[in-house]
Amino acid sequence: MSVSCYVSSGARLVPGPATLGAGHYARLADLIPGMAQWRWAQRERGLVLLGTFLASLLMTVFCWGSLLGWGFLAMAFLTHIASSLDVLRQLAFPVFRPFVALSASALGLAAGVYIPLSLSLYLLASPVGSAGPGAGYLINRIAYRAASPAPGEWVWFRISQHLGGRAGQVLATEGQEVEWTGRRWQVDGHDLTAHPGSLPYYPAGWRFSIPRGCLLIGPEGPGPDPAVASPILIVGRDQVVGRAWVKCSPFWERTFL
Repeated sequence: MSVSCYVSSGARLVPGPATLGAGHYARLADLIPGMAQWRWAQRERGLVLLGTFLASLLMTVFCWGSLLGWGFLAMAFLTHIASSLDVLRQLAFPVFRPFVALSASALGLAAGVYIPLSLSLYLLASPVGSAGPGAGYLINRIAYRAASPAPGEWVWFRISQHLGGRAGQVLATEGQEVEWTGRRWQVDGHDLTAHPGSLPYYPAGWRFSIPRGCLLIGPEGPGPDPAVASPILIVGRDQVVGRAWVKCSPFWERTFL
């Protein structure tokens, strides 16, 4: 014999937690915090949980690349746990012990949602910081697994292990001819749209080709080591960590690259 539960809402009756299967609402709570409570006509509780979760996710995206981003992601995780615990409390009979319910919710959400999400963020939007100009970037670490950097793209590269990483724009790739005329840079006879800077300590005319497996990069800002403070650098393909696609700090300079 099935058991139904109804909750009074004004002049009508609405389904309560026991109307449908417990698994349905448990899955709903795991996906979207507050939705199960909303379906049970617990509108205020559902709105608080859903609003807090969505606001935390929005601020996570907006502040990603800083400690605030991690803080808001943790808040979204805690809100998710609170919603799941509330659903378990209303559905379970007999009621789970608090430690058991908390452990089950936290482990389930971490394994099913937040660990895969964190891994995806690490691969696709990994925060990195430059020791030279003090800027921060989000990099895609898997962008060049099946492709090579193209001219105009921003990359994150390492000059050496002890100097850390830097961001820079790809100016030329292997086989291309680069020329410094004394006033401007040219690649294969065409002027560069992004001027990396002049070379006051080099001859007025200078021409060279990019070696195989290398890139010509114009790094952003001065580097941490004066010995490699040139406006251009020839970098090996294996020194490129990933594609820099967002400049996230300083905060007022946040922009897509």
